[in-house]
Amino acid sequence: MSVILDDVLRNVISHAYPEGGRHDIEVRIECRDGRVITTVTDDGITFNPLLRPAPDTSLSLEDRQVGGLGIHVVRQMADEISYRRRGDKNELTLTVLIGQSSGAV
Repeated sequence: MSVILDDVLRNVISHAYPEGGRHDIEVRIECRDGRVITTVTDDGITFNPLLRPAPDTSLSLEDRQVGGLGIHVVRQMADEISYRRRGDKNELTLTVLIGQSSGAV
């Protein structure tokens, strides 16, 4: 989960606020029923990472487009991921099963 959170928060901080200024990012983490459920809410520009196409990892590094690999890794590591825009906020919820599947905790 630390790798997932690192990438999500880095993306929010780097890309969600082109105008700068003071903004809020909320991270809520719950552990229940064998799951770690993390919700990241920000007041940045609208961005649904689930709509971003997966990078073509079969290409050489020189032939790949810059960007998108971090989101791809997050999508691969999380067992469940959902996005919604609620009012003027992005809400990204990521679930990782504890001791199963990806082992990303």
